[in-house]
Amino acid sequence: MVKKAYSVETKLACIEMKKAG
Repeated sequence: MVKKAYSVETKLACIEMKKAG
C-alpha cells in the first residue's frame, strides 16, 4: 500500500518537474 502511494507521489513530482523544466 505504502509503495503504491509513494509511486503515485513520485509520478506527480516527475510531472511537476517536467512542467517546471
